[in-house]
Amino acid sequence: MTTACNGADAVALAGGRPDLDLILMDIQMPVMDGLEAARRMLAHAGERAPRLLALTAGNTVSERQRAREAGFSEILPKPIDPEKLVQAIQRVLALALAPAPAPAAATPASGPAQDDWPVIDGIDTAQARRRFAGGSAMFGKMLARLLALCGEAGRMGMRVPRDRDALAALMHQVKGSAATLAALGLAESAARIESACRNGQDDALPPALQDLGRLARRLEQAAAGFLARPEARRPPETAAPLGRAQLEALLQALRTQDLRALDLFQQLAPALEDAMGTEAARALAEQVHGLRFGEALASLLHARLSCDART
Repeated sequence: MTTACNGADAVALAGGRPDLDLILMDIQMPVMDGLEAARRMLAHAGERAPRLLALTAGNTVSERQRAREAGFSEILPKPIDPEKLVQAIQRVLALALAPAPAPAAATPASGPAQDDWPVIDGIDTAQARRRFAGGSAMFGKMLARLLALCGEAGRMGMRVPRDRDALAALMHQVKGSAATLAALGLAESAARIESACRNGQDDALPPALQDLGRLARRLEQAAAGFLARPEARRPPETAAPLGRAQLEALLQALRTQDLRALDLFQQLAPALEDAMGTEAARALAEQVHGLRFGEALASLLHARLSCDART
């Protein structure tokens, strides 16, 4: 997370950070207000422009319209409701991180990236690599688990409507896992099935399940080479002991809905997997990366982790 003290600094910072996906900005800022800062950011960035989320004490129709015209994707009134802020960030990031259409002369759909991170058709490579901080072992475990969940969904789909609630719960898992892995098409497909289950739309389920199965099979085929590689299956190296101070910092970030929780979690991920076990750590990763900080906090507190008091 990077911060700026005023609108002019924000424009300068954004100009030097083409990797930014999302910028939260107050409309009322010193030196340069948020509307002018937004216009300059978007004009400078062109096609690589980040998504903008406005925070404002004013919430009139005209003020919201001016913010939209300046280029903000979302406008949130103050005082900020943490839950609504997280929901807005999720919506904006879903747009910001959506994969761009592939050019006509694209590189092969699946194969090694320059840094040996796998390029898999159906997964946003840049987002996945950034999210897992280059940890291909954990990525491989979660990908294999996602494909297994999709297989279970296909079997369960034959028993709808009897198992509609169970299918909805399973699709919620698939949606979260797919979003964490940046398999955005699969996440959207699972979300549609979950919605159909919740709303009793049984007629919509067969074609939706067929679509999910098609996407899952395509992903499985594209990922086959990577999943067969030793680094995708080997256990991660022994992690350093889980430090009390680090864990407390993560817990506090989750309590306060602080986005620094994402970085803190990534630093602790190997130690948390050692302490909690692979399945629990995988579920926690989905909660954190999905910005479901309240659920992640509850999971950590429930785990009653023991820490090395020296760290």
